[in-house]
Amino acid sequence: MKAEKLPRLSVEEYIQHEIQTGQKHEYHDGMIYALAGGTIEHALLIGNVYSELRNSLRKKGNNCKPITNDAKLHIKKENSDLWRITRFEGIDQQIKLQSLDIDIRMEDLYYDVDINKNID
Repeated sequence: MKAEKLPRLSVEEYIQHEIQTGQKHEYHDGMIYALAGGTIEHALLIGNVYSELRNSLRKKGNNCKPITNDAKLHIKKENSDLWRITRFEGIDQQIKLQSLDIDIRMEDLYYDVDINKNID
């Protein structure tokens, strides 16, 4: 099966496409990329990320609110590097969110998540 090349979309066209198809896509510079359906392991990871962020923010008295992957966000290009992990070196690594002054251990995010689980 040959992949279909889609034209570049405006943000408004992207949102309309999401509504019409009922499918989730990531939007980046006019291009959309289909997102795969979630697995139990993915849901566990998302829950752990949310929990760690929420607890860390509360401890610091920060009024930022973490959200899950069901919400759509628009991150301005000049701020996109604030939230990016550029290199993953293993479970011993920490995520540093400098703008929030928060460090989160990767092993806490992957608690109870089997990253080697085969999905049939």
